[in-house]
Amino acid sequence: MQTSQLVDIIKEYGDSQLTRSRALVYLNNAQNELLIGENRLMRVLPDPFLTTVAGTFQYTASTDLYGSVGNVKGTDTFDVYNVSEIYSFNKDNALLFRYNGAGNSTSSRMYTSLSEVSSDKVIAPADTTKSIEPNSDDCLIDWWGENDPGATTVDWRCECYRYPNQLTAEGIALETPAKYQDTLLLWLVLKRLGIRQFGTSNIDNLIIPKMREFKIDIAKGAQSRSRFTPIKEV
Repeated sequence: MQTSQLVDIIKEYGDSQLTRSRALVYLNNAQNELLIGENRLMRVLPDPFLTTVAGTFQYTASTDLYGSVGNVKGTDTFDVYNVSEIYSFNKDNALLFRYNGAGNSTSSRMYTSLSEVSSDKVIAPADTTKSIEPNSDDCLIDWWGENDPGATTVDWRCECYRYPNQLTAEGIALETPAKYQDTLLLWLVLKRLGIRQFGTSNIDNLIIPKMREFKIDIAKGAQSRSRFTPIKEV
């Protein structure tokens, strides 16, 4: 469904004072509520590169992460919500690895070693701060003190999640899956309209079970983080 078509429907439910621009704001806020978070719909794939500078310990994810295509540094074209992991592989052992998963745009799996006994995946000594709102460039990466990342271009990759494209115009496409556009997404807008018009809404009985279905749907195909079994004492 086109964004303008859903705005048409919202207008039908609204009162005479509801303008198209205001309906678009309600729609954008509802889509943000639905999609913002660490879910596979908002995962940036392939995992982008973090380009670092020697002596610089703090980075802004939306400007310092770069897309990657075929292991080549691309452009930074996404508004980052969170970076949940920063990792690298030991370049001395690069020939031991074959990468799978994140190079495939349909997979949520991180680049991982196929060798189960290898420990050459290095997790960066860094903390990340989640963004508070879209287009604020406030998702930060802070390397721990005395852990200078040095000057790197494609050494570090990030498990990264972005914001949905903000609906600032009706020509911008919805990112909510089609089966949920005129159900769950619309209902979230109608809930807002009900509160706006009457101070309350009784639509939760529709939203709650559909939200449960939506969360199950978007979790399908997502891969959990690797788990390492500790060596047992004998």
